[in-house]
Amino acid sequence: MTAVSTPYTGEESQKDAESRGAITMMAKFRWLLWFWCSWLSAAPLSLVSGDFAPYSGADLPDGGQSTRLVTRLLKNAGYRDIKVEYLPWVRGYQQAENGLATATYPYAWTEERARDFYYSSPIHIDNLSWFTYHGRPALLDGQWQGAKFCVPQGWSTAHADHVIKRFGLILQRPRTLQQCLQLLARQRVDLVAMNDAVMADVSMQEFGDPCYLQLLPYFRQLDVLYLIVSRRVPDGPALLDRFNNALAASRSDGSYQDLMLGSKSTRCKMWPK
Repeated sequence: MTAVSTPYTGEESQKDAESRGAITMMAKFRWLLWFWCSWLSAAPLSLVSGDFAPYSGADLPDGGQSTRLVTRLLKNAGYRDIKVEYLPWVRGYQQAENGLATATYPYAWTEERARDFYYSSPIHIDNLSWFTYHGRPALLDGQWQGAKFCVPQGWSTAHADHVIKRFGLILQRPRTLQQCLQLLARQRVDLVAMNDAVMADVSMQEFGDPCYLQLLPYFRQLDVLYLIVSRRVPDGPALLDRFNNALAASRSDGSYQDLMLGSKSTRCKMWPK
């Protein structure tokens, strides 16, 4: 009997071939994806930060709370080779902005900074308050017109711009936060606005008292800090996706609090309104 070919035989073969091709392409894609993820995990990550106790600092245990948290979460996300360098803030920021460092921390969000950097999910949420010296009733009562406001060189004033404008504050720009506090204690400047935890830590170092300066009730706000990656870093979004997943997992399973062990909240007496 002579076999009779039908159009279905050829079509079935073509479908089989296309199916096999699709499977092969999918296997190649999965291999390339695995290779790419492995390469990302193996590529060294260079992080930069500065002195900002208790969050970061070369002399702090584990490099500070932020360093302990960020490095552990990046390891949980699969990154193995992580190097941290502590630099003056302006220099470290420039390195990160130019893509010479993979990421930097801890930074608050500003509109200007967001044009150059991708932001992680929040790594710390604290309070930011205004402080003055004891003994000048006008400052204690919120009469700040023309007062001198101290901010270290290179630090953003975004958190205070509305207050600066409202009272016509005069900016003083020493090199370090420690110098701001010394100037405030000597009544050479009138006001400092700072993260509560940072103020308590630096005040303890400088004066032996975390509440040496007067906490004011005016213009308090949340201070939310992030890991940031320059938009010039090619794999920045992928890195932050993995970091954010590890951060969310740490909050869910309680390990975030374990990483924050040793952090303590100092409650200073606030001047009454």
